[in-house]
Order: sequence, then structure tokens, then C-alpha cells
Amino acid sequence: MRRRVDGCGGPLRGRESGFMNRHWQLCAGLLALLVLSLSCGEQGEGGGGRGSFPDPFAFRDDSRLLLTIPVDEPIDMAVGEEDGILCVGGRGARLFDREGKVIRSWLCPFPPRAVTPGAGGTFWIAGADRVGRWSAAGEELAQWQLAPAREGVEPLVTGLARVGASLFFADAAGRCVHRYAVDGDFINLVGEDAGPKGLMIPSPYFSVCAAADGTLWLTHTGMHRVCRYSLDGSLLGQWGRRGMGPGAFGGCCNPVGLALFPDGRVVTAEKGLGRISLYTGEGELLALVGSRRVSRSARGLKVAVDSKGRILVLDPPVGKILVFAPGGGQGGEE
Repeated sequence: MRRRVDGCGGPLRGRESGFMNRHWQLCAGLLALLVLSLSCGEQGEGGGGRGSFPDPFAFRDDSRLLLTIPVDEPIDMAVGEEDGILCVGGRGARLFDREGKVIRSWLCPFPPRAVTPGAGGTFWIAGADRVGRWSAAGEELAQWQLAPAREGVEPLVTGLARVGASLFFADAAGRCVHRYAVDGDFINLVGEDAGPKGLMIPSPYFSVCAAADGTLWLTHTGMHRVCRYSLDGSLLGQWGRRGMGPGAFGGCCNPVGLALFPDGRVVTAEKGLGRISLYTGEGELLALVGSRRVSRSARGLKVAVDSKGRILVLDPPVGKILVFAPGGGQGGEE
């Protein structure tokens, strides 16, 4: 059985810059195709005349903005016990209460990129190929390193989830999800057989979530899909399609953010559009959330839900966590 590798991980900057170069090359190609389609007078999926495209926000949105929490250099967030919010980025972590008051902050020994709540009020934090566990008081309890999913491809962790005694790491470079026991023992990979090189993940934005029923959900960004897997890596279902209109996922690679309600509803976030959508577990669009309140230039949007039914949106370009009530009688107590 493959075990963790002790020692320091490689630099984050080099891995991410390579990803971003490929990402922007892909975006440039898509932009050229868009310009060509406009010049040819092609219609978008919504119709409406020469060169027209659908309004990405033309759908029900009766959400309410309840709270705005300023944060520094944010990259990811997670909701823990008593709806405490841990935000990571830069070189550390900051814990807020559910109303946005800072409880405490601490530094991490590696640049953090992903976080998920652990047992007993703790949090797991990961970055590049490193992972550690911290108490809510900021005390480091454990730290270890992931092994590469493929030879010569150093992990780039961009999402993290926990199911019982298993941790799941969304590896944008390895194009799959690593499953490890909380003591650092490797168990299996998820999604590595989705294609010749695994999942299609063109950019360093790749999310994974644990559902209440013990299944694993992830964003297959290059295919514009949300996928549901068993913990041992069997694909159980998927939905999503490419498009600019509501109910589709736009751009080169979306959705980038993912969160799940206990009742099975799914929240997605799309970079480049700043669109937050609420779906059934089967992929039926229920509502939009916070339309035109989220930065359209945001690349690393993350979403989360809390015990009150509120939807939290991490908007990195403006350094804020936006807290919404989804509306329509679907939770979000003030």
C-alpha cells in the first residue's frame, strides 16, 4: 500500500504557473471561436437575432444578501462546528464566527489552498502536496505529504473533503481525486480512469464535496459537468452541459465551486460569469443566488452552506465572503 511521503513539498508557484499558461492558451482559443461565431452571425442558445447570446442571469433569483465578511488573500473556506467559518489563503488561516467576527488566526507551514472540517471541531488544510490538521485554537495536530497520482506529476490540491475516516483531495495537476485515511495511508484514486489522463481539468480550479449519503461529488470542469462517485471510485451519475444560459455551465471550464445541502440540493459557482446556481441533485435548476453581486472576473469562486441553510460565496478578487439566504422558503435564517 502506498503511504504518505514525509518531508517538504515542492513549490506551489511553479506548478500553478504552468497550469495558468495552459489555461489562458485554452481561453484564447475559445475567445477566437467566439469572435468567429459573432462575425458569422450565429445565434446563441437563446436565439434573438444576429450574434445574440442568452442572458446568463435570466432566471428566478429571490435570494437576499445577509452578510458581507472582509477577508485577506482568500483562496478557500469551510464551515465547521457552530457554523464557524475558516478561510485560508496567503500563508495562513482565519476563523470567523457565523456572524463574521474574527475568532483567531494562525500561520501555516505551507501556502494553503483547500480546507474542510474535521472531527471534534478541527480543520484539515491542504496546499500543493501538503496536508495538515489543526484545532480550532490554531494548534497543529498532524502534517504529511501526498504521493503523486502519476509518475512525474506533482500534486496540486485545490479541493478537500472528508467522509468519516477518509480524506479526499482534488488534484488539479493529477486530474483526479486522491483518497487517504486520516492517518496518511493511501486508499484509492477517484476519476483517474475518466479519460486517457484522467478527468479533463484545464485550470487549477477543481472542487470535491462529500454528500450526506456518503457519496463523493466533484466538478468535471473541462466537460462542464458535476459528477457523483462512490468512495471506491465508481461513477454513479453526472449531469451538466456547456452553455451561457441559466442551467448550463459557461466558459472553458466550469463549474469551479461546489457545495451540497444535506437534503441533496447542489450549489455551483462559475468563474468568468460570477454565477451562483442552486440545483436539485438530479441537475434541475431551481434558482440563481446573488445575481450580479459576485465578481464576474473571479476565477477561484468557492461556495459553502451552513446549518441555517445559508449559502456562502467566497469572492477572491474583492476579498469578501458573501452570505445569502437562497430565498423561496429554502432556508437562510437571519
